[in-house]
This record gives sequence, C-alpha cells and structure tokens, in this order.
Amino acid sequence: MRHKIAQLLNTANSLRQATGILVITALASNVLGLVRNTVVARNIPLAAQDDFWTAFVIPDTVFNVLIFGAIGAAFIPLFRGLLVTAKQDDAWELAGSFLARMSLMIVSLAVLLFIFMPAVVHLIFAKVTGADSALVINLSRILLVQTILMGWSYIVGGILNAKKRFLAYSLSPLFYNMAIIVGAFLAPRFGGDQAITVLIWSVVVGALLHLLIQIPSLLAVGWRFKYLNFRPNEYFREIISLMTPRSIALGITSINAVVFTAIARNLLAPGSLSIYRLVEAFQTAPIAIFANAIAVAFFPTLTEHASKENWTEFGASLERGLRFTLFTLIPSTVIFIVLRAQIIRLYIGLGPSISWEETITAIQAFGWFSIGIVPAGLVSIFARGFYAVKNTILPMLIAIFTLIFGALTAYTLSLATTFGASALTIASSAASLVQFIALYIAYIRLVRRPLPEKAIIITGLKTVAVSLAMGLAMWLTLQGVHILYTETAITSTRFVTGLFGQTLLATIIGLTVFWLFARRWLKEESGWLLTFRRK
Repeated sequence: MRHKIAQLLNTANSLRQATGILVITALASNVLGLVRNTVVARNIPLAAQDDFWTAFVIPDTVFNVLIFGAIGAAFIPLFRGLLVTAKQDDAWELAGSFLARMSLMIVSLAVLLFIFMPAVVHLIFAKVTGADSALVINLSRILLVQTILMGWSYIVGGILNAKKRFLAYSLSPLFYNMAIIVGAFLAPRFGGDQAITVLIWSVVVGALLHLLIQIPSLLAVGWRFKYLNFRPNEYFREIISLMTPRSIALGITSINAVVFTAIARNLLAPGSLSIYRLVEAFQTAPIAIFANAIAVAFFPTLTEHASKENWTEFGASLERGLRFTLFTLIPSTVIFIVLRAQIIRLYIGLGPSISWEETITAIQAFGWFSIGIVPAGLVSIFARGFYAVKNTILPMLIAIFTLIFGALTAYTLSLATTFGASALTIASSAASLVQFIALYIAYIRLVRRPLPEKAIIITGLKTVAVSLAMGLAMWLTLQGVHILYTETAITSTRFVTGLFGQTLLATIIGLTVFWLFARRWLKEESGWLLTFRRK
C-alpha cells in the first residue's frame, strides 16, 4: 500500500489518471467545504457571518492578483515548455527565481496592507461601523498570513502540475477544509466575536496544511532550496509579460468580488452577504469538481501540444474537455433547479441560526445561481486554451468587460429591494454567460485554432435531452413521495429524516434515469467516467 501511494505521489500521471484524481479529490474537498458551511450556518447567525465573509475580500484580492494569475497563465506554460525541450537546469532556475521574487512581493504587500487595513476597510465598507468594523479589520489582518501561505502553496502546486504530479496537489484542499471544519465545531463554544476569530485562525492552520502536504512531492520531483535566487532571468521577464494581463483580469474579478461584498453590506439586508457566499459555495461545487479539475488536468497537455505546435491534438484535447464539462454540468444544473428547496433546507435551513424567511431567500438565490453553472464551467476550460497558446490579452479584455457588466447589473438590481440576495446571484450568472459567449467568439475569430464544434454541439444537445428526462423523473418522484407523507410521521419533510429521504430517493432515481440514457446515447462521454483509473 505504501509503495502504491508513493508511486502515485512521485510518478507522472496520465491525462485520465490526472482527471480522475482531480475529480475525486475535488468532490471530497467540496463535500468537506459544504459540511464546513453547514456547521457554521447552524451555529452562527447569518448577520454575524457577514463579518467573516467580508474579511476574506482584501486578502483574497492580493492572492488572486499576484499568485493565481501568474501560476496558470505564465509560470506553468513556461516551466512545462522548458521541461519538454530538455532544458532542465533552466526550468529549475526559473522556478527558484519565481518563488523568491513572488514571495518578496506578496510579503511586502501583506505588511503594507496590515498597516493600512483600517483605512482600506473604512473606504470600501462605509456602512460597516463600530464593533463590526474593528472585527473586520482584525480578521482581515489575520487572513494576510493565510494569503502568504497559500501563495507559497500554489507556487509549489504549479511546479507539481507542470511535472504532471497531481495527487499531493489535489489532496491539499482536503486538509485545508478539515482544519476549518474543526474550527467551525470549536468556534460556537467561544461565543460572540471570539467565535469568528477562532474560525479565522482555523483558516490559517488549513493554509499551512495545504502547503505542507505538497512538500514531499516537491522534493521528490527534484526541487532543492538551492534553486532560490534573485538573479536576472530572461524567463522571469517573460512571466511578468504573460501574467500582467491575467493579473489585471483577476484584479478586475477581485474588484468585482469587492463590489459584490460592498453592495451586500451597504445596500442589502443583514445576512444577504452570508446567503450569497453560502449558496455560491454550493453552486460552484460541480464547477470545481468537474470543470476546474478537467481544466487543471488538461492544461499541461494543452501547453505541451502548443509548445510543439501540434494544433490537431491541441484542438482534440480542448474538445474533450468541453464535451466532458457539458456532460457533467448540464445534469448538475437540472438537479440543482429541481431540488433547490430540498438542497438549501438540508444545507443551511434546518439549524436554529437561520429563519424561514432567510431560507426562502436562499432558495430563490440558489435557483438563479444554478443557471450560471454551465457557462462558468465552460469559461474555465476555454480560458486554459488561451493561456496554453500564451494569449492572455483577450481573456483579460473579456474579463474586464463581463465583470464590469456583472457589477453594474448587481448594483442596479440591488436598488430594487425586492431582489435581496438574488440580485447578486442573477448578476453573477448573467456575467458568466456573457463571458463564455465572448471567449467563444474570440477563440473562433481571433485565435483560429482547430475546434471540432460539431461533436461539442451534439454532446450538448444529447446531454440536455437526457438531463431533462432525469429532471422529469426527479420531479415525479418528489410529487409521488409527497403524497405519501403525513405531517406527523417521521417521513414528513418537516423532519430531517423525511427531507433527506425524499431528496435521496429523487436523486437516485434521477441519476439512474440519466445513466441509463447516457450509456445508450452518450457512450463515449459516459465511458470517460469509467476509465479514469486506467493508465
């Protein structure tokens, strides 16, 4: 067993192995993340959670702009390109320079933000005053430690991804979420502001574990700390040129997150931000499990094909990623729409900390959010196609346009107070759809690389038909089970057992219908699910 684990950690994974590892671990991580949110929601009132979610905005902006953009858009393509062209020494020189220089930048910015955090918080969240303001400032300062740790961890993960070692990278979010779950269980014992502070410190511990779990694999692929350097490096200059557009795009994304948070705290009712963030976590779960995992697994392969200018294989790989994304996210959307009330009630609506009115608001917001699952997932895949061909300008321009569109839509809808938290989810789904359409048009008209569109369209249409059959089976199951329930029986949906049983039965029947039809009409796509474990 130890030998098999070591082999998985220290040997390169095939594309199917990588996709399987990332999908399975993303599923486990997202389940843990939802458990974490459920524990928090059932023990801490939504209005109190607003400070917790607000504290993430500024530290996350630093991470997204400096690290996240550089890893995907610049570092992995260059590092992988050097590896496949047998320039091992140059590759490690680049990795050492990148880690040293990015560490200096992120630590320096964290120190500046620690000093000026009160001014920044007061500027962005003008309506957050008094004790709430002081708490947000304190929590944001603590989370700067998480930003530094996650910066290091994602750079290490970038090296492992480029070397096609995905297991340790994919396990790290599990440890991150487990640490926060422990914190979520402990936090209510402290009460008041101390509960939120304990929860924030558990996030920092999770970030440390996120980093440490990857270090053995990093050493196994050949990294040595002697590679750390600040020497002039021609490749690092190329990273800066490639990452700048991506960082600007992510900066706009982060500004959009800041705007959404500011709208929620300044214009909407207390608890609206918490509802938005909680339903966002559930809505993004299938995107993270399938689309993002597929994008991460396919990215080194896309980069390798682009480096060798093998555009036929490049197009074929991108096509498979898009088809599998449609095959997994379309049914996810239907499931979420049909079972939205049951999901939200089980997720956050059964504890003493959320009222029935807040539950209804969350159900409505979740329904609107579900519409954006498919376009958001396709954006994740298409963006990697642009980065693989070292085109970061077009995604940047499109991100600027669509995310400003989303922010303006959210602000406009928030002025109509009847929308509540749904104002944010409607705007988010609309922005994802606009961004996908723009990326697709740009890829076809400007990048002009092969993309077998017919196969993608056929997969999409067949998946829609099969998913609608699944949705009908689930709806009929809900209606049939509801007739048999009585208000006082344990099987009533007033009780956890009855609600869970109804949801589970509808899900099982729906997925069974989907799988039976898929095995007949979507043989290739369903076959991919069965072959992840094969080399």
